[in-house]
Amino acid sequence: PRQQTAVHLVASRQTGTATSILRALLAAAGRDIRVITDG
Repeated sequence: PRQQTAVHLVASRQTGTATSILRALLAAAGRDIRVITDG
């Protein structure tokens, strides 16, 4: 899990709360978070 972003961790959850958290993360980070390579 150390090489995963917060988006990866939230996306692995299948709950309604995770969906709202994921939306907030994507809104705050912008579209660039989707193309950043894992460290």
